[in-house]
Amino acid sequence: SARLMERRTLELQGIVSRHTAAGGQLVHVTFTVPHARADSARDLVKLLGASYNAMGDGRAVKAWRKDFTIGDVRAFEVTWGESAGFHPHYHLLYFIRPGVEVFDDAKIDGDPNAISLADLRAFFYRQWSGAAVRSGLGEPSEEHGVKITIAKSQEELLAQYIAKFGREPSRPLWGAEAEVVKAHSKVGDRQRYHPFDFLRAGMLRDRSRNWKALWSEYCAAFKGQQQLRGMKKLADHY
Repeated sequence: SARLMERRTLELQGIVSRHTAAGGQLVHVTFTVPHARADSARDLVKLLGASYNAMGDGRAVKAWRKDFTIGDVRAFEVTWGESAGFHPHYHLLYFIRPGVEVFDDAKIDGDPNAISLADLRAFFYRQWSGAAVRSGLGEPSEEHGVKITIAKSQEELLAQYIAKFGREPSRPLWGAEAEVVKAHSKVGDRQRYHPFDFLRAGMLRDRSRNWKALWSEYCAAFKGQQQLRGMKKLADHY
């Protein structure tokens, strides 16, 4: 419900504020997989989940999370496009442990607590692409499979976006985040649609597509899926 999402938004904003006040950073990672117009939404959701579980259960990612993070919040989003159909994907907001620094530039040699963004992206791409292939999906592209940015300021806006999909922030996000937000918040631009755009188009009697069928496929595929995970552990920590 709207009230529940509002409460989750405020809770996540509070966790983010306390984390950054304690000296922690946030790293936002988006994981996507190859998909085509003919792909079933149900199959994509199933295989995406299997890929994520395979990556998360792997020794390398488990060790990285233990050594460098306090926890993470995972959000699940889906859009639909004319050329490639349903596009389910995950947003991960990693809460980097205070004392660990993620840099935009090269890693400082000899410092085990200094990580470059390029090295981190390469690490996640290796883990994600391997998990996707093992789960029966195609290999994610190096360009789109994993996108990663550091959240340095205005963290509350990023938290709000992840907790509340489809709502344009009241003011622009910072740096690279702006491109991410605009890519996922397009409404009715004839390129990418959110599921509730199907209902809006149907109510407006738009006959350009079978919106009812798209809505039905979305509901069947995403029923029971949890949109936001990881809040409780972080709330207990802070």
